[in-house]
Amino acid sequence: MTRALSIDIRERLVLAVEDGLSRRSAAKRFGVAASTAIKWVDQWRRTGDVGPRPQGGDHRSQRIEAHSEEILALIDEKADITLGEIAEHLDGVHGLTVAQSTVWRLLDRHGMTFKKKPRTPANNNGLTSCGVGTPGSTFSRTWKRSGWSSSTRREPRPRWRGVTVGRHGVSGARHRCPMGIGRPPPSSARSGSRV
Repeated sequence: MTRALSIDIRERLVLAVEDGLSRRSAAKRFGVAASTAIKWVDQWRRTGDVGPRPQGGDHRSQRIEAHSEEILALIDEKADITLGEIAEHLDGVHGLTVAQSTVWRLLDRHGMTFKKKPRTPANNNGLTSCGVGTPGSTFSRTWKRSGWSSSTRREPRPRWRGVTVGRHGVSGARHRCPMGIGRPPPSSARSGSRV
């Protein structure tokens, strides 16, 4: 959107019209469109002000903001809910028709992010994560509050002395992943014979 013209030009144009110049002549003299001069003079006569009106901004988000707590509760209830399902819920329950992009902007304002977890390995050499899923299964889509993910969320501190809480739980014992590194060697290499 273009920037509003200065108040000085607006005031000078209105004064020229008030002194007897026609709106179209004043527009030509100050280098603005005739429709612009007509609007400025009308605004001056209606409000007594020639300042520009506010530009841009969001004028309709309050419609969906009224239901924000319900939408966030839906996500807490079902973490893999889609934007389309949320929009359908609003239409079915409240008769509020919104686009998926409107739901996305609401969730963005409330600090929600969309997290995808891959269920298939990136290549044939080995798994990318332990215990995530079977090869060929689909992505798991979940909504997360921004600022943490399942791997970076801090664990609660213990309320008793002498226990340290690390990334691997209260006991500090690490869960071993039975993930193999790389492919198994060919059968000839296992037997030790070379061809």
